[in-house]
Amino acid sequence: KTRYIIPYLGKSFELDDFGPEYSHALLEIELENEDEAFTIPPFLTVVREVTDERRYRNSRIASEGFPDE
Repeated sequence: KTRYIIPYLGKSFELDDFGPEYSHALLEIELENEDEAFTIPPFLTVVREVTDERRYRNSRIASEGFPDE
């Protein structure tokens, strides 16, 4: 994977690109708390929220690879 750090409005977003064989990438942001407000950069399109999906956790992707859709 290739990780890109995207600074935006005082936050750092991490975009993980898993290569051309996958049609999507993962975007992460670390927050102080789960109620903290943030704005996703307008040049990025969020297809789906996967925060609570275990198969998209970095530890699982590292050991098993990117999930098939």
